[in-house]
Amino acid sequence: MVMNVDIISKEIIKPSSPTPHHLSNFKLSFLDQIAPPIYIPIILFYDSKKFVDVDPFERSHSLKKSLAETLTRYYPLAGTPINEDFYINCNDQGVDYIQARVPCNLSEVVDNPKGKELMQLLPFEPYHCSTEFVKEVLLGVQYNMFECGGVAIAVCVSHKIADGTSAVTKMVMNVDIISKEIIKPSSPTPHHLSNFKLSFLDQIAPPIYIPIILFYDSKKFVDVDPFERSHSLKKSLAETLTPYYPLAGTPINEDFYINCNDQGVDYIQARVPCNLSEVVDNPKGKELMQLLPFEPYHCSTEFVKEVLLGVQYNMFECGGVAIAVCVSHKIADGTSAVTFVNAWAGMSRGDSEIISPSFDAVIHFPPRDITGFMPSGAISKENIVTRRFVFNKSSIATLREEASAAFGPEVKGPSRVEAISAFIWRRFMAIASAKQGKKPKLFAALHAVNLRERMVPQLPVHSFGNLWRIVIAALPVEIEKDYRFLVGQLRNALMEIDADFLKKLKDDDGHLDFIKNTSKQFDHGIIEFCNFTSWCRFPVYEVDFGMGKPTWVCSPSRPFKNVVVMMSTKDGDGIETWVNMKEEDMALFEHDQQLLSYASSADGE
Repeated sequence: MVMNVDIISKEIIKPSSPTPHHLSNFKLSFLDQIAPPIYIPIILFYDSKKFVDVDPFERSHSLKKSLAETLTRYYPLAGTPINEDFYINCNDQGVDYIQARVPCNLSEVVDNPKGKELMQLLPFEPYHCSTEFVKEVLLGVQYNMFECGGVAIAVCVSHKIADGTSAVTKMVMNVDIISKEIIKPSSPTPHHLSNFKLSFLDQIAPPIYIPIILFYDSKKFVDVDPFERSHSLKKSLAETLTPYYPLAGTPINEDFYINCNDQGVDYIQARVPCNLSEVVDNPKGKELMQLLPFEPYHCSTEFVKEVLLGVQYNMFECGGVAIAVCVSHKIADGTSAVTFVNAWAGMSRGDSEIISPSFDAVIHFPPRDITGFMPSGAISKENIVTRRFVFNKSSIATLREEASAAFGPEVKGPSRVEAISAFIWRRFMAIASAKQGKKPKLFAALHAVNLRERMVPQLPVHSFGNLWRIVIAALPVEIEKDYRFLVGQLRNALMEIDADFLKKLKDDDGHLDFIKNTSKQFDHGIIEFCNFTSWCRFPVYEVDFGMGKPTWVCSPSRPFKNVVVMMSTKDGDGIETWVNMKEEDMALFEHDQQLLSYASSADGE
């Protein structure tokens, strides 16, 4: 007798959060364009041993909820394909979700699978497609319930947007959110501290979050219950928020201050369906983003209106954990974010002396009237991909030795960061020069600089807030770009942040005009930037919550054009560079032989 699957219901599942307007058009790659107009079918069978007493419709409801949450990150799959221009209109139209009843036991199908019967388990026919671009849904799901209680989850993903690896990745790395709660400071904030004014440098900081993920393997806490460990972390987080009280407040956009009302911070517990080593050994940007408490970059150009801090506690199947933190850039820079995390870790260990923040940035850089200024900077979002390149100790030493010729015998040679920045800048310029079409007039390296050690007198590392600025080294396109010359140009730019620069930054509006003019030049295609930020001196591998030091730390992919984030490797000798570029530029950059002669490539996507 032929199996006859009974369709119970059909509905549309939309992303749990709307896709931001700037992500509404998703361009397809050349390889997407020439992919066959079919769907990739996958069917996963689960027997009933583990959920005999679980109502199948409750299980289906949970799957629909997690599918909606997953579509927020995989938003193109919920969009509408546009054939003529080969892009996806990411309009959140949703995906098909079908519930079906199968009149047999799961074992009857698994033990004797037949092609025609298996096709009935799919949400639709995956191969009867037009030679034109598939015009309707890009993803379909069918939840099949067998008489024995087993289920089969069948998925069809359009081959015009995904290959087999992408289709499986979507399902395999699906972080399950267990709980969400708000953590408030353990002691109420005194009334006289209720209004926290932002500094001028906070005012002009980008409206995004700073993401940090710390991975801890399971060797030191095999017998420790993960929820007990999480409970301990929540308690120490509440205690740490007492001295770091602005992070638990509410931002007030119009007047640029924080209402320190102890509203609290997000704390999420999540389960990751794989071992920690699978992520650490082969990190992919999109998977790493699922470990974060929320999307750190989908923010309005207005001041972030809700939480200033979010934490996600991720539990892996092996017992390892990843603690992910997102801190609003409107109140903190990278130094402050890491200082806070280390203070929280110290509180978790029970240290007698905890790092107390110094909220003195507003004294040095009082707020100003910035009417008409929209903090964004010369960074634009496009179809960006991320790759990770690792420079080992030997390669860095070779680059520093070669670059030292740019300096006299009495001058200190290039740092590791200067040497690598100039090297990547040169490779970036070589690729940009080789491209066809309109070229910019200037190539520029933009580097973030910590002001704390440049101030007179110097500010302590625990001075909290945005205490950084950028320097720019720019060269006309037609100038020959010798590596040693570029190192010298970068050093000269970094030396410009001196006492005179800081005085002007405090006393006049010249810096605001500088930012506006630079942005205009970028927007008009006059300057092509390569943007660098270094975390190499941040003590991220010292963050010990009582579980030992982290196995790996990252600040995952930033979807901005030509942005390079540098972090020291765990041994302190090498440097990891996370490079973000337009897809067509990265296709050239990641195969650049000069680059690969110094750095090893590790896929970041």
